[in-house]
Amino acid sequence: MFQKSISKSTADLGLVTVTIFWGTTFILSKIALTQISLITYLVIRLNLAAIVLILYALRYRKIFNTQTLYHGVILGVFLFFSYLFQMWGIQYTTASNAGFITGLNVVFVPLFSVLFFGDHPSKASIAGVIVATIGLFFLSGGDYSLLSKGDWLVALCAVTVTFHVILTGKFAPKNNVIVLTTVQISTTGLLSLFLLPFDPNPLIILNTEIIIMLIYLALFGTVYTFLMQTAMQ
Repeated sequence: MFQKSISKSTADLGLVTVTIFWGTTFILSKIALTQISLITYLVIRLNLAAIVLILYALRYRKIFNTQTLYHGVILGVFLFFSYLFQMWGIQYTTASNAGFITGLNVVFVPLFSVLFFGDHPSKASIAGVIVATIGLFFLSGGDYSLLSKGDWLVALCAVTVTFHVILTGKFAPKNNVIVLTTVQISTTGLLSLFLLPFDPNPLIILNTEIIIMLIYLALFGTVYTFLMQTAMQ
């Protein structure tokens, strides 16, 4: 164990604040993506978050090890595709739809834990899967074929988020939260750079509004959110 357990009150406060920041990211991201390309968005948001975390994590460099690197890279790959599918999809659907569909990972986690990791689901988990399926049915107007391209892309995000959550639960107790989060966010930043050659607007000039949005998304939507989520595992 590299980390101390957090108190219940701290965990409750963290959960509330994470929910608030997480919810606002959908609205702000949709606005930002009307003015900059998806690739520009990912490169700036993810690498800015990585730089902040690396600077902060330098104090923990003595406990950095190959296990944390391995676990962090795995988490980072799933997290990167979560961002990619979510932000790609949100361009073609509403922010509320994106939030709801991404939130399906809450009920996917116990289901996938059974299918891929041999865990046993509770009755509440089974009920949650049923309710979520019904909710998605009504969201589609009673016809899944009516779901938009964006909805399906965000559904892929929900799948990758599910694996990320499950694996975070397995890896977080074995590593320092700060270092593990830094490695995974740094991995997402590096992966985003591989998309740069495909960016249709690589030299776009950002206005002040977009810069402020990206800073908020990087610091609160990424750095704070994932530090808290990892710490609460």
